[in-house]
Amino acid sequence: MSLREAMEAQLAALESLDALILQERALLLAPHPGDIVEVLAHKDAALEKVGRAARALTQSLASAGLPASHDAVRAAIGHEPQLLDLWTRVRRLMDLARERNSLNGQLISQRLQFTTARLDALRGAAMRTGVYDQSGRSGEAQPTGRMIAAA
Repeated sequence: MSLREAMEAQLAALESLDALILQERALLLAPHPGDIVEVLAHKDAALEKVGRAARALTQSLASAGLPASHDAVRAAIGHEPQLLDLWTRVRRLMDLARERNSLNGQLISQRLQFTTARLDALRGAAMRTGVYDQSGRSGEAQPTGRMIAAA
């Protein structure tokens, strides 16, 4: 695979991943995340594709006698404007996808904290409410029992 082809493959893989990261964000910001599990499955597949493309790009760089460092590649391909533009786009999209994915991670963390707080509040309310066990005896509140009265 030529260096150009490897860069183009990496760019295509990153574009696909970025689109899925944006879909994930939209679902995370929605009141109900809907089909987020499906999007996450596609995102995992896209991440694998990005990894394969990155390995192919690293191999193409090595075949061209270039180290896999951003500055070294820029310096070595600086005389080829189209290749340099492609490399710059790959690097820019890689950084953008990393940023967006990190933000999604923060959104997931916030949603998890909110959900945990809601569950803790429900557990606390259940423990303060009279419950009876499966044999019909009341006593200390047990989270697996049933409420005596419902509102």
